[in-house]
Amino acid sequence: MAIIKTRGGKVLFAGPDKYIHRLVVENKTRLAYADLRGYNLSGLDLSGANLRGADLTGAFLAGASLTGATLADAVMVWARGEAVDLSGADMRRADMLAACLPGADMTGARTDGATPPAPGPATPPAGTATPGVSAGI
Repeated sequence: MAIIKTRGGKVLFAGPDKYIHRLVVENKTRLAYADLRGYNLSGLDLSGANLRGADLTGAFLAGASLTGATLADAVMVWARGEAVDLSGADMRRADMLAACLPGADMTGARTDGATPPAPGPATPPAGTATPGVSAGI
């Protein structure tokens, strides 16, 4: 059973493991403060998603579309993935320390007060989830 909780432990939604990506996309407007640490969100269309304050530590975002998404106050430490579309996203005060997002499109993104991502390849600490594995489910 896949369970998506807030950082405070409140269950946002749950469903069968094999439908985790569908659950995330269908509930993208309800992901504020979600605990998505280590989740593989590669290739998902999360445009317009409300990820305010979400914890995306170690998340895999390769090819994900976060166009116009709200990522204000989100924690994206060690998040990684190529060609992530963050155009027009609200990333104010987001913590992107050591995030590795080569080729990310941040055109028009609001980044006031955000911690900038790593300038080059970043190596996550030992024990961080691997691609294809969804942590916490």
